[in-house]
Amino acid sequence: LNGLGAGANDYVGKPFRPRELVARVETQLRLRDAAARVAENERLATLGLLTTGFAHEVRNPLNGLLNSLTPLRELLAAGGDITAADTLLSVLEEAGERIHYLAESLLGFARPTDRREAVDICASLEGTLKVMAWKTSPGVRVERAYQAREHVLGEAGALNQVWLNLVDNALRAMRETGTLRLETRVEGDELVVAVTDTGEGIHPRHLAHLFQPFFSTRRAGEGTGLGLTLSRRIVLRHGGRMEVSSEEGRGSTFSVFLPLRLRADQAEVRLPAPARASA
Repeated sequence: LNGLGAGANDYVGKPFRPRELVARVETQLRLRDAAARVAENERLATLGLLTTGFAHEVRNPLNGLLNSLTPLRELLAAGGDITAADTLLSVLEEAGERIHYLAESLLGFARPTDRREAVDICASLEGTLKVMAWKTSPGVRVERAYQAREHVLGEAGALNQVWLNLVDNALRAMRETGTLRLETRVEGDELVVAVTDTGEGIHPRHLAHLFQPFFSTRRAGEGTGLGLTLSRRIVLRHGGRMEVSSEEGRGSTFSVFLPLRLRADQAEVRLPAPARASA
Protein backbone atom coordinates (compact mmCIF):
# COMPACT_ATOMS: atom_id res chain seq x y z
CA LEU A 1 0.00 0.00 0.00
CA ASN A 2 2.84 2.40 0.78
CA GLY A 3 4.44 1.62 -2.56
CA LEU A 4 1.22 2.21 -4.52
CA GLY A 5 0.64 5.40 -2.57
CA ALA A 6 4.13 6.60 -3.53
CA GLY A 7 3.35 6.16 -7.22
CA ALA A 8 4.08 2.51 -8.02
CA ASN A 9 1.95 0.96 -10.78
CA ASP A 10 2.15 -2.67 -9.65
CA TYR A 11 3.81 -5.04 -7.22
CA VAL A 12 4.72 -8.69 -6.92
CA GLY A 13 4.30 -10.40 -3.60
CA LYS A 14 6.91 -12.75 -2.20
CA PRO A 15 7.58 -15.49 -2.92
CA PHE A 16 7.26 -15.00 -6.67
CA ARG A 17 8.35 -16.90 -9.77
CA PRO A 18 10.64 -15.26 -12.37
CA ARG A 19 8.09 -15.82 -15.14
CA GLU A 20 5.51 -13.91 -13.11
CA LEU A 21 7.91 -10.99 -12.64
CA VAL A 22 8.74 -10.86 -16.36
CA ALA A 23 5.03 -11.02 -17.25
CA ARG A 24 4.27 -8.11 -14.91
CA VAL A 25 7.11 -6.03 -16.37
CA GLU A 26 5.98 -6.77 -19.93
CA THR A 27 2.43 -5.71 -19.03
CA GLN A 28 3.65 -2.38 -17.68
CA LEU A 29 5.77 -1.78 -20.77
CA ARG A 30 2.76 -2.46 -23.00
CA LEU A 31 0.66 -0.06 -20.94
CA ARG A 32 3.36 2.59 -21.23
CA ASP A 33 3.56 2.11 -25.00
CA ALA A 34 -0.23 2.41 -25.24
CA ALA A 35 -0.18 5.61 -23.16
CA ALA A 36 2.51 7.07 -25.43
CA ARG A 37 0.42 6.32 -28.51
CA VAL A 38 -2.66 7.86 -26.93
CA ALA A 39 -0.71 11.00 -26.03
CA GLU A 40 0.59 11.27 -29.59
CA ASN A 41 -2.93 10.88 -31.03
CA GLU A 42 -4.21 13.65 -28.79
CA ARG A 43 -1.26 15.86 -29.75
CA LEU A 44 -2.12 15.33 -33.42
CA ALA A 45 -5.77 16.14 -32.70
CA THR A 46 -4.69 19.39 -31.04
CA LEU A 47 -2.45 20.20 -33.98
CA GLY A 48 -5.39 19.55 -36.30
CA LEU A 49 -7.49 22.04 -34.33
CA LEU A 50 -4.74 24.64 -34.59
CA THR A 51 -4.19 24.16 -38.32
CA THR A 52 -7.94 24.34 -38.96
CA GLY A 53 -7.98 27.67 -37.17
CA PHE A 54 -4.96 28.86 -39.13
CA ALA A 55 -6.60 27.92 -42.43
CA HIS A 56 -9.75 29.78 -41.42
CA GLU A 57 -7.91 32.94 -40.31
CA VAL A 58 -5.48 33.04 -43.25
CA ARG A 59 -8.23 32.87 -45.86
CA ASN A 60 -9.12 36.59 -45.86
CA PRO A 61 -5.59 38.03 -46.10
CA LEU A 62 -4.68 35.40 -48.69
CA ASN A 63 -7.69 36.34 -50.81
CA GLY A 64 -6.75 39.99 -50.51
CA LEU A 65 -3.22 39.20 -51.63
CA LEU A 66 -4.29 37.10 -54.62
CA ASN A 67 -7.01 39.54 -55.71
CA SER A 68 -4.50 42.41 -55.74
CA LEU A 69 -1.91 40.70 -57.92
CA THR A 70 -3.83 40.71 -61.23
CA PRO A 71 -4.83 44.41 -61.24
CA LEU A 72 -1.33 45.36 -60.10
CA ARG A 73 0.21 43.39 -62.97
CA GLU A 74 -2.15 45.08 -65.43
CA LEU A 75 -1.31 48.52 -64.08
CA LEU A 76 2.42 47.93 -64.31
CA ALA A 77 2.16 46.45 -67.81
CA ALA A 78 0.19 49.45 -69.09
CA GLY A 79 2.27 52.03 -67.27
CA GLY A 80 -0.86 53.02 -65.34
CA ASP A 81 -1.65 55.15 -62.33
CA ILE A 82 1.22 55.11 -59.83
CA THR A 83 -1.11 56.02 -56.96
CA ALA A 84 -3.38 53.05 -57.67
CA ALA A 85 -0.36 50.76 -57.93
CA ASP A 86 0.93 52.06 -54.60
CA THR A 87 -2.45 51.34 -53.00
CA LEU A 88 -2.40 47.77 -54.28
CA LEU A 89 1.15 47.32 -52.98
CA SER A 90 -0.03 48.47 -49.56
CA VAL A 91 -2.78 45.84 -49.66
CA LEU A 92 -0.21 43.18 -50.58
CA GLU A 93 2.12 44.26 -47.80
CA GLU A 94 -0.65 44.28 -45.18
CA ALA A 95 -1.88 40.84 -46.27
CA GLY A 96 1.64 39.42 -46.19
CA GLU A 97 2.26 40.81 -42.71
CA ARG A 98 -1.01 39.35 -41.49
CA ILE A 99 -0.16 35.90 -42.85
CA HIS A 100 3.32 36.11 -41.31
CA TYR A 101 1.83 37.07 -37.94
CA LEU A 102 -0.61 34.14 -38.06
CA ALA A 103 2.16 31.69 -38.96
CA GLU A 104 4.43 32.94 -36.16
CA SER A 105 1.56 32.79 -33.65
CA LEU A 106 0.80 29.19 -34.60
CA LEU A 107 4.44 28.12 -34.42
CA GLY A 108 4.97 29.87 -31.09
CA PHE A 109 1.86 28.31 -29.59
CA ALA A 110 2.43 24.75 -30.76
CA ARG A 111 6.23 24.58 -30.57
CA PRO A 112 7.14 21.67 -28.26
CA THR A 113 9.87 22.02 -25.66
CA ASP A 114 11.48 19.55 -23.31
CA ARG A 115 12.83 22.11 -20.90
CA ARG A 116 11.13 23.90 -18.06
CA GLU A 117 11.11 27.66 -18.04
CA ALA A 118 9.22 30.57 -16.54
CA VAL A 119 5.83 30.56 -18.25
CA ASP A 120 3.67 33.68 -18.44
CA ILE A 121 0.26 32.10 -17.87
CA CYS A 122 -1.73 35.21 -18.81
CA ALA A 123 0.15 35.45 -22.11
CA SER A 124 -0.52 31.74 -22.70
CA LEU A 125 -4.24 32.27 -22.12
CA GLU A 126 -4.26 35.22 -24.52
CA GLY A 127 -2.48 33.08 -27.10
CA THR A 128 -5.17 30.44 -26.70
CA LEU A 129 -7.92 33.00 -27.27
CA LYS A 130 -6.16 34.18 -30.42
CA VAL A 131 -5.81 30.74 -31.97
CA MET A 132 -9.42 29.91 -31.02
CA ALA A 133 -10.88 33.19 -32.31
CA TRP A 134 -12.11 31.45 -35.47
CA LYS A 135 -14.20 29.08 -33.35
CA THR A 136 -15.60 31.72 -30.98
CA SER A 137 -19.13 32.66 -32.00
CA PRO A 138 -19.99 36.39 -32.12
CA GLY A 139 -22.62 35.61 -29.49
CA VAL A 140 -19.98 34.46 -26.98
CA ARG A 141 -18.62 37.15 -24.69
CA VAL A 142 -15.08 36.69 -23.39
CA GLU A 143 -14.28 37.98 -19.91
CA ARG A 144 -10.77 38.28 -18.52
CA ALA A 145 -10.15 38.42 -14.78
CA TYR A 146 -6.37 38.24 -14.52
CA GLN A 147 -5.90 38.97 -10.83
CA ALA A 148 -2.45 37.34 -10.78
CA ARG A 149 0.32 37.68 -13.33
CA GLU A 150 2.92 35.49 -11.66
CA HIS A 151 4.94 33.09 -13.80
CA VAL A 152 5.16 29.35 -13.12
CA LEU A 153 7.92 26.91 -13.89
CA GLY A 154 6.80 24.56 -16.63
CA GLU A 155 6.67 23.47 -20.25
CA ALA A 156 4.92 26.22 -22.20
CA GLY A 157 3.80 23.98 -25.07
CA ALA A 158 2.27 21.37 -22.75
CA LEU A 159 0.40 23.97 -20.70
CA ASN A 160 -0.86 25.57 -23.91
CA GLN A 161 -2.44 22.22 -24.76
CA VAL A 162 -4.29 22.30 -21.43
CA TRP A 163 -5.70 25.80 -22.02
CA LEU A 164 -6.63 24.94 -25.60
CA ASN A 165 -8.54 21.86 -24.48
CA LEU A 166 -10.41 23.69 -21.71
CA VAL A 167 -11.36 26.64 -23.92
CA ASP A 168 -12.43 24.32 -26.74
CA ASN A 169 -14.65 22.35 -24.34
CA ALA A 170 -16.17 25.58 -22.99
CA LEU A 171 -16.99 26.86 -26.48
CA ARG A 172 -18.56 23.55 -27.42
CA ALA A 173 -20.70 23.60 -24.27
CA MET A 174 -22.03 27.10 -25.05
CA ARG A 175 -22.45 26.63 -28.80
CA GLU A 176 -23.62 30.04 -30.12
CA THR A 177 -24.20 32.24 -27.04
CA GLY A 178 -22.83 32.59 -23.54
CA THR A 179 -19.93 33.93 -21.52
CA LEU A 180 -16.43 32.51 -21.40
CA ARG A 181 -14.49 33.71 -18.37
CA LEU A 182 -10.75 33.24 -17.85
CA GLU A 183 -9.48 33.95 -14.37
CA THR A 184 -6.10 33.82 -12.64
CA ARG A 185 -5.55 34.25 -8.92
CA VAL A 186 -3.13 33.24 -6.18
CA GLU A 187 -4.19 30.94 -3.37
CA GLY A 188 -1.43 30.29 -0.88
CA ASP A 189 1.58 29.00 -2.80
CA GLU A 190 -0.47 28.09 -5.90
CA LEU A 191 -1.50 29.92 -9.03
CA VAL A 192 -5.11 29.11 -9.94
CA VAL A 193 -6.35 29.27 -13.53
CA ALA A 194 -10.13 28.97 -13.86
CA VAL A 195 -11.99 28.53 -17.16
CA THR A 196 -15.73 29.09 -16.74
CA ASP A 197 -18.54 28.79 -19.26
CA THR A 198 -22.28 29.38 -19.11
CA GLY A 199 -23.05 26.33 -21.20
CA GLU A 200 -25.18 23.27 -20.69
CA GLY A 201 -23.26 22.02 -17.66
CA ILE A 202 -22.40 18.44 -16.76
CA HIS A 203 -24.78 15.86 -15.31
CA PRO A 204 -23.76 14.94 -11.72
CA ARG A 205 -23.37 11.26 -12.63
CA HIS A 206 -20.72 12.17 -15.21
CA LEU A 207 -18.52 14.32 -12.95
CA ALA A 208 -16.71 11.38 -11.39
CA HIS A 209 -15.75 10.00 -14.81
CA LEU A 210 -14.59 13.15 -16.62
CA PHE A 211 -10.89 12.40 -16.33
CA GLN A 212 -11.14 8.74 -17.25
CA PRO A 213 -9.61 7.79 -20.62
CA PHE A 214 -12.06 7.66 -23.54
CA PHE A 215 -14.96 8.99 -21.46
CA SER A 216 -16.92 11.62 -23.38
CA THR A 217 -20.36 13.19 -23.19
CA ARG A 218 -20.22 14.25 -26.85
CA ARG A 219 -21.87 12.39 -29.67
CA ALA A 220 -19.90 9.63 -31.41
CA GLY A 221 -17.23 11.02 -33.69
CA GLU A 222 -17.08 14.46 -32.02
CA GLY A 223 -14.20 13.74 -29.67
CA THR A 224 -11.63 11.19 -28.56
CA GLY A 225 -12.47 11.32 -24.85
CA LEU A 226 -8.77 11.85 -24.13
CA GLY A 227 -8.44 15.62 -23.90
CA LEU A 228 -9.24 16.01 -20.20
CA THR A 229 -7.32 12.85 -19.30
CA LEU A 230 -4.11 14.11 -20.88
CA SER A 231 -4.68 17.68 -19.67
CA ARG A 232 -4.91 16.39 -16.11
CA ARG A 233 -1.79 14.30 -16.68
CA ILE A 234 0.10 17.40 -17.84
CA VAL A 235 -1.06 19.34 -14.78
CA LEU A 236 -0.02 16.51 -12.44
CA ARG A 237 3.35 16.40 -14.18
CA HIS A 238 3.77 20.06 -13.23
CA GLY A 239 3.08 19.26 -9.57
CA GLY A 240 -0.45 20.64 -9.74
CA ARG A 241 -4.03 19.41 -9.75
CA MET A 242 -7.26 19.96 -11.66
CA GLU A 243 -10.76 20.34 -10.25
CA VAL A 244 -14.19 20.77 -11.83
CA SER A 245 -17.49 22.16 -10.59
CA SER A 246 -20.63 22.20 -12.66
CA GLU A 247 -24.34 22.80 -12.45
CA GLU A 248 -26.47 21.25 -15.14
CA GLY A 249 -28.06 23.91 -17.31
CA ARG A 250 -25.92 26.74 -15.87
CA GLY A 251 -22.33 26.00 -16.81
CA SER A 252 -19.03 24.60 -15.61
CA THR A 253 -15.72 25.75 -14.14
CA PHE A 254 -12.47 23.87 -14.63
CA SER A 255 -9.77 25.04 -12.21
CA VAL A 256 -6.07 24.28 -12.59
CA PHE A 257 -3.82 24.68 -9.53
CA LEU A 258 -0.12 25.09 -10.31
CA PRO A 259 2.65 25.51 -7.73
CA LEU A 260 4.37 28.87 -7.90
CA ARG A 261 7.61 27.13 -6.93
CA LEU A 262 8.15 23.56 -8.05
CA ARG A 263 9.71 21.45 -5.31
CA ALA A 264 12.49 19.00 -6.09
CA ASP A 265 10.29 16.03 -5.19
CA GLN A 266 7.65 17.20 -7.68
CA ALA A 267 10.00 17.32 -10.66
CA GLU A 268 8.94 15.22 -13.61
CA VAL A 269 10.58 11.84 -13.99
CA ARG A 270 11.36 11.26 -17.65
CA LEU A 271 11.12 7.63 -18.75
CA PRO A 272 13.52 6.05 -21.24
CA ALA A 273 12.33 5.07 -24.71
CA PRO A 274 9.90 2.13 -24.68
CA ALA A 275 11.61 -1.25 -24.80
CA ARG A 276 10.39 -4.80 -24.76
CA ALA A 277 11.21 -6.98 -21.78
CA SER A 278 12.83 -10.33 -22.38
CA ALA A 279 13.22 -13.33 -20.16
